[in-house]
Amino acid sequence: MKKNKRSLKKRRVFLPLLVASFGLGLGILFAEFTRNDLDVFQAEGILWPSPPRLNEFFLVDKDNLPFTLDELKGRWSIIFFGFANCPDICPSTLMEMSKAERNLRAIPEFGKSGQLIFISVDPERDTPAVLKTYASHFSSNLQAASGSQEELLILTKSVGAIFLKVDSSSNNHGYSMDHSAGIFFVSPDTTLLSVLTQPIIDTTILDRMTNVIKAYQTFKN
Repeated sequence: MKKNKRSLKKRRVFLPLLVASFGLGLGILFAEFTRNDLDVFQAEGILWPSPPRLNEFFLVDKDNLPFTLDELKGRWSIIFFGFANCPDICPSTLMEMSKAERNLRAIPEFGKSGQLIFISVDPERDTPAVLKTYASHFSSNLQAASGSQEELLILTKSVGAIFLKVDSSSNNHGYSMDHSAGIFFVSPDTTLLSVLTQPIIDTTILDRMTNVIKAYQTFKN
């Protein structure tokens, strides 16, 4: 009886720890900074001191060309995962990203080389042709890509995003996609430095990008 109580007590202690660890894996943000560092930029939302590095992946972009990790190297990237048939959160988020673009281009580090990226987690419907048309509704500079479920999982796991195909009787295709609704800030050395969660508007994107760049410069020097 005492042994069972002891085991139960251990489980009660272990389960919260397991849940907390799982939460971190899905993108709960943390930061450890000195007081001087906090004077330089806002620490909220910055993943440090060990930001995750993205793994190699192989997707196909809206022009039917390979889209791999190499496309992220040497430039800042803001990535959003979704699908073209998404009724609300995807178009609204992509619209806010496009609204933020002009001010993002004014940041020297982002400039002309920085990129806004839409990754579709619905490759069955979102062919390159569909993605090209869809992306054009938001910005001529919006990159768009998709690929096999295996390759998508490689990328989403790298940043702690999730996606899931779900049955939907209200959809003409019989299914919809559940997915992470945040946007992901990736540095020129392909590390994930921040995740911005909903609600997302153009000013919060700009503010977060500014802080991410400052953090990157501070800790890389």
